[in-house]
Amino acid sequence: MSIPCWIISLNPESASASALSQALNGQGVPHAFFPAVDGRQGLPPLQGRERLDERLALLRHGKLLSGSQLGCYLAHYRALQKAWDEGLPQVCILEDDVGLEPAFAAVLDSLSRLPEEVE
Repeated sequence: MSIPCWIISLNPESASASALSQALNGQGVPHAFFPAVDGRQGLPPLQGRERLDERLALLRHGKLLSGSQLGCYLAHYRALQKAWDEGLPQVCILEDDVGLEPAFAAVLDSLSRLPEEVE
């Protein structure tokens, strides 16, 4: 299996993160933890090329993003940015509270064998 699998988590030692890690291990899926962005106490600081367009958020959603929403967005954005920076053509990004289907590893393996032109 050649698709890297990253688990976004604020606390990799939490029960949900540990359960997901064990489930991935049980299916033979190599994985690593990726740091989540904590926005529970307000808007998290932006890094590098990250930008927040509050006007656009207001137009699209009718309200400003909460700190937690921005934190979630930034964690996924940073994971995708890391994949891009590392030249990875594919990456599987999971949040630490997901439940795996029994055939998850088989599906991930099938996806890794698709031709490059399939997006």
